[in-house]
Amino acid sequence: MSKICAVTLDGTTYEIESGENLLAGLTSNGVIVPHSCLAGACRSCCLYEATTTTPLLACQQRVTEDLSLTTQAHHVYDVVLEHVTVSELTQRWAVVTGHTKMALPLGADIRWQCGGQEGRSTCCSPDGTTLDFYFPTHLCNQIDTLKLVNKPQRALLDPNATFLLLYGAKNEPMARHFAEALTASNLGTKIELALIDLSKSDASLSFKRFDMAVVMADESISLHALETWLTNSRCRVNEFTYLINHS
Repeated sequence: MSKICAVTLDGTTYEIESGENLLAGLTSNGVIVPHSCLAGACRSCCLYEATTTTPLLACQQRVTEDLSLTTQAHHVYDVVLEHVTVSELTQRWAVVTGHTKMALPLGADIRWQCGGQEGRSTCCSPDGTTLDFYFPTHLCNQIDTLKLVNKPQRALLDPNATFLLLYGAKNEPMARHFAEALTASNLGTKIELALIDLSKSDASLSFKRFDMAVVMADESISLHALETWLTNSRCRVNEFTYLINHS
């Protein structure tokens, strides 16, 4: 039986088999880890040891022991939004809109601090004139304490790709909102939405193919579970990216 290692990333612990690639192990657990080249050249998957802040490239790292990691060596929350507005999407999620000099592409990872809590979210700005992102509704009454990490990122979404937006049972309004942002940004030659229901195949996806599946779910859903479900639904997806998971 393979040894199971406990890998803690930003305070959340995941089980990964010893010998498995760190990036593959984290993404299979539904963790959002920016990555691109998979060869170590772009350094977009760089993580840091929690105690020493030593950098390591997730795509080049084999898991052989328990690890405690962070996505940044130090989180510096120094970006303040101006003219902030809040629009509620669901009981759990709202869209925060504000003005700042920091520009991020649609789909970029956002790290925030508010009311003594920290979290991660997703940029949903359709045109870059404002910074829009998804935010927990229960913290909206403390929005005046909101600060962000200044973390420049390059565009993650291919304008010529076909997208399948996969959403959890409580995330349909968010998925539709993101689909509208994709359309407004002229991203994607085809955009379809589908509810994640791992208990049965989805006949509406049969014999369809997509360049990227965008996963938006409050609950943690492993990449293996999604791939199995889509295979059973006779749907083929080339690449997956997780935009929202438990926060």
